[in-house]
Amino acid sequence: MGKYYLEEVFVRAKMVLSKKRIILIAVLGCLVLIGLLSMIGVIPNKYARVDKTGSKVAYKGKSYTELKEIAGEGVQVRQYISNFVLPRYDETGKEVFSITGKEAFLINEQQYMINRPEIHIRGAAASMLGSDDEEDDSELSEEEESEDKESEPQDIVITSKKGEMNRQSNVAVLTGNVVVRLSDNTTLTTERMLYYPEEKKARTDEPVFIRGERMNITGLGMEAEMTSGRMSIEKNVVAEIMDTDSSLFVVSLGDEEEKEDNGEKKEKPKRIYIRSSGRMVFEKDPNMVIFHDDVKVRKGNSTMTTDKMTIVFGKDGKKAKMIIAEGNVTASDGEKVAKSNTLYWDAVTGTTTLEGAPNASFFEKKMSMIAPKLLFNQTENKVSAPNGGQLTTKGFEEGSSEDGMLGSGNVTITWQGRMRFDKSRGEAVFEENVHTSRKNFKMNSDKLIIEFDKEGGMKAKGLRATGGAYMVENEGGNLREVYGDEVHWSKDTGVIEVLGEGTLYIQGKGSAKDGASKGMTNISWAKKMVRDEKNMKISFFGNVIALKGEEQVECNKLNAFLTEGNKVRRVVALGDVVYNDTKEGGLVAIGDVLEWDWKINKMVLSGTPTVEVRKQGARTFAKRVYYDPETQRLSWREKPKWQIPLEGKDAGMSIPLELY
Repeated sequence: MGKYYLEEVFVRAKMVLSKKRIILIAVLGCLVLIGLLSMIGVIPNKYARVDKTGSKVAYKGKSYTELKEIAGEGVQVRQYISNFVLPRYDETGKEVFSITGKEAFLINEQQYMINRPEIHIRGAAASMLGSDDEEDDSELSEEEESEDKESEPQDIVITSKKGEMNRQSNVAVLTGNVVVRLSDNTTLTTERMLYYPEEKKARTDEPVFIRGERMNITGLGMEAEMTSGRMSIEKNVVAEIMDTDSSLFVVSLGDEEEKEDNGEKKEKPKRIYIRSSGRMVFEKDPNMVIFHDDVKVRKGNSTMTTDKMTIVFGKDGKKAKMIIAEGNVTASDGEKVAKSNTLYWDAVTGTTTLEGAPNASFFEKKMSMIAPKLLFNQTENKVSAPNGGQLTTKGFEEGSSEDGMLGSGNVTITWQGRMRFDKSRGEAVFEENVHTSRKNFKMNSDKLIIEFDKEGGMKAKGLRATGGAYMVENEGGNLREVYGDEVHWSKDTGVIEVLGEGTLYIQGKGSAKDGASKGMTNISWAKKMVRDEKNMKISFFGNVIALKGEEQVECNKLNAFLTEGNKVRRVVALGDVVYNDTKEGGLVAIGDVLEWDWKINKMVLSGTPTVEVRKQGARTFAKRVYYDPETQRLSWREKPKWQIPLEGKDAGMSIPLELY
C-alpha cells in the first residue's frame, strides 16, 4: 500500500515539473521574440543600442545614418533614448535634481545629447528676485508677519531647445532659447547656459533677459547659486523696477506736492530705471540688489549717478526699504541737486542721509548747503546737519532791497554744531559758533533761530541770536559794531532788539557837514538797544553812555535818527542827561532832554525847571540852552542865572548873578 502511494507521488511531481518547464521555455521564447521585434522597430522601445556598422539597424524609421545626422557629424552615437529621464538623489533618498528630455543620444560613451531638455531643481531658494504674491499683508500681526517671512522653497525649472550632459560630472550645457523659471511670474532667458548640479550653480556669458511683474533686467553674462538664491549679472545691466509705493528714491526738503499747470496734483512716476556698466548682484538673504560701476538711476525727473548702489527690499520683495549709494553720488529731482560720497535712504524713517569727505552738498534754485553730514526727513519735513556746515541763500525776503537783518541779497550762515530745519514748525535752528553774513553785514552768536512764514512761501519773519551776539555793519564807509546778550528781529515790526548790556561802535568818515560822525562813536547801554527799520530810528535804554570824539552824553534813554543811507542825522537823549565837552574850553551841561543835530553839529539842552551849565568853574541855569561844539559857543533866549566863583579868601564860594 505504501509502495503504490510513493510511486503515485513521484509521477505527479514529474507532471508538475514538466508543465513548469514548458511555461518557462514559453516565457523565454516570448521575451526573445519581443526583443527581436523591438530591435527591428516593430515594437517601440525606450532604449535602443546602435553599433558602429548598424547601417541596417533602424529605430522608429530612423537609420543609423539619420541618427548621426540628428546627433551631429564627427560623433559616435552609442545609444538612443526616448523620453529621457535622469534623476539625482541626496543621502536621504530625496530627489534634488532631475533632467528630462524628449529624446537623448549617448555620444562617445561620455555625453548625452538631449532634445528639449528640462531641468528641475528641487527645493531651491524661495522665489529668487522676490515674491510675486500680490496679497496685501498690511493687516498681519507681528507674529504672522514673522512667520510669513519664512517663504516656502520652490522648484526652479530650466528648459531649452537642446542640451548636453556629461555622464561623469553631470554638468549640463543648454542652448537655444534657454528659459529659467525663477518664480511663478519671473523668468530668465538666454541662448546658452551651463548648469553644475553638484554645486547647484548656473552660468552664462551670453546676454540675459529677466522678466517679472515688478522687475525687468537685461545684461551680459550671469551666474546663479540656486541654493542660496544669489545671482549676478556681469555687466551692461539695465533694470526696470516697478515702484509700488512711489518712494523708492526721493531726496526732498519736504516741499509741497508737485502740481500740474491746472493746479491738480501731479502723479508720481511708478517705474525706476537703473543702468550699470559693471556687475549687478542679487542676494536672497538679505533680499537686496547691488549695482556696480557707473550706476545711473532715473525715476521721472529724478536722477542719480554713483559708483555703487545697493537696494534692500522687504522679505516679500515688493517694496524697497533701504538704498545705499557709495562713491561720487549725484542726485537730482530736476530742481534740487545733492552731491556726496555716500547716500543712505531709509524707508522706515523716510530719511535720506548724505555724507561727504570733507562735505556733502545740496543745491536748489535759491539755496545751497554744504556739511559733512546732511539728513532730509520726508515724513516729518525736517532737515538737519549735526556736524557743522554752511548754508547760502539768495535772500529770506522778497524784493531787491538788501536792508534789514537778512535782506534779499545773498545770506550765508555757518555753524560748528547742529542745524535743524522743521518745516511744520517753520523754524531753523543753528548751534555753536554761528556766523551770519550778507553784503555789508555780519553777525556772530552761539545760537541762531530763524522763524519762517509757513503760509507765505517760507519767507523769514523773525530771528533770534542768543548766547552773546556780535554784529558788524559797514555801509557807505560807516562801520557799526554791536555787542549784546541777545538779538531779536521781527519782519512785521521791522524792529531789531539787542537785549542785555551792550555796546555800539560807529566808525565814520568825512566831516559833520555831510552828517557823518567824525572819528569813533561808542554807545553803551545796560538794558537793550532797539533798531526800528521802518521809522529809521535806534533807541538805547538803561544807563546809556554815548561817546562821539571828545564829547560824551549820559542819559537813561537815547534815540538816534538815521538817514536813508543809515547815517546818524540826529540824536535825542532823555532822562538825567549829562553832556560833557572834554575839549579845552568845553563845558558840562545837565538837563532832561538833549537834542543834537549831527548834520550841522549843534545841540539844544532843556530841563525842568532849568538846565545847569558848568564852564571853567562858573555855573549858569536856564530853561533851554544852545551849544555849538565846533565853536564852543553857548547861548540862550531867556534870561539866564549865573553863579560866579570867587577867588582868594572866598574861594569855593560863588556870587549869584541874574542878567536882565
